[in-house]
Amino acid sequence: MRRFLLDTSAVIKWTAGTVPHRVKRQLVKPSSTLLVSILTPWEIVIRPAFQKLNFSHAQVLEILFNDLGAEILPVQLNHLAKLREMPFFPDHTEAFDRLILAQAMAEDLILVGSDQRFPQYKKHGLKLLWD
Repeated sequence: MRRFLLDTSAVIKWTAGTVPHRVKRQLVKPSSTLLVSILTPWEIVIRPAFQKLNFSHAQVLEILFNDLGAEILPVQLNHLAKLREMPFFPDHTEAFDRLILAQAMAEDLILVGSDQRFPQYKKHGLKLLWD
């Protein structure tokens, strides 16, 4: 069984139908478990860039649970410990991203995300599907 953690942009791209076919093929396998950080619905609701999408709270929940069939991953203390251990890259200071990365690494999940700064974490233990 493969376990994937979708970052916020991957959830948005899933909704828009713009997830690359090779990525989607991995996610829809019956042996795949999809998780979404509790940070993702929070980020979608509060960030101006995502507010422009005009998703209601109900639509966000429908995307996460009905469309994706995802489970919510809460933030745990071990995720914060991993965040503290992670390298700090001056070109990547976004708090939501960094905590989602820490969750993926702490839980040994494969992160699904298109952010071009994510691959720099691979040498620190990140497993990544997209690049």
